[in-house]
Amino acid sequence: MTTIHRTATEADEPALRVLWAEVFGPAPVAALWALGEKRHARTLVTTEDGRLVAALHYQPRPVRTAPAGAPARVACLGGVATLPQARGKGHVRRMLDLAVARMTEDDCAWSLLFTGTPRVYEGAGWTTYEAPAWEGPLTAPPRAPGGVRAATAADLPDLARLRTAYDTAAPSPPSAPPPTGTTASPPGTRRPPPRPS
Repeated sequence: MTTIHRTATEADEPALRVLWAEVFGPAPVAALWALGEKRHARTLVTTEDGRLVAALHYQPRPVRTAPAGAPARVACLGGVATLPQARGKGHVRRMLDLAVARMTEDDCAWSLLFTGTPRVYEGAGWTTYEAPAWEGPLTAPPRAPGGVRAATAADLPDLARLRTAYDTAAPSPPSAPPPTGTTASPPGTRRPPPRPS
């Protein structure tokens, strides 16, 4: 059997959708992945004899955890999936090793791995921590005085200034784990080296 771990291509999209549907059921993994910037370059796949059997992807996001509220570039990993018949062969471990190198090249300070099985990834260098979760029905947002309108491209400069001002002024959390909504992050051994000033 020939096994290859590589970067995804556009030609892999149908097989990725099938893989994620089989592993995750109705979860919108493929739909969210399709929105990702540079999604093919940030997706790793494993093939066995030409058949796609495993995949994972990441997207860098600004996450505010640094001093003075400055956001850090954080790689958010998701869509980690292996077909049942290809499990137990180390495919995910190999793709995670490749992903760490890619995330480092992509200037990510650290990463978050979104999973329902966090303990599985501790052997690959991620550390599990508790994150609060909320459940409940969504309610309609209250109407703002003066009305609300959808943002347009013309609003982007003003929105960018607001975000920058917020990131600069927001207090840094006390030395706490990364933000809510995540289950694992790599320890210091997985962080890229500091960049020269």
